Amino acid sequence: AYIFLGILVVLTLFVGVILGNFQKNNGTALLTVDQRRWRDLKKRVEILQPLSIPPRPENSAFRSWIYDQLQSKTYKWTSIVLVLLQSAMLAIPWVTVGVKS
Repeated sequence: AYIFLGILVVLTLFVGVILGNFQKNNGTALLTVDQRRWRDLKKRVEILQPLSIPPRPENSAFRSWIYDQLQSKTYKWTSIVLVLLQSAMLAIPWVTVGVKS
């Protein structure tokens, strides 16, 4: 019984030290080099994103109208559809009829 309790205490301390070090390093201690690079890249991309949407310009009616158009869901969906359509057109092999090579 004492051997079992001794092993249990030692195992608990061992696991506690490992988990303590893991939490201390925010989980980076066990990451491979590629995983660390990926984590660093994600942090850099997060920094590059805008923090907030710029305010609507109130001094010009034309600029306000353009701003409203660019922030609308219709504009965003239209641009997505156009990009996908262009990608599909680039993926389709074009056959020219009547051209001799």
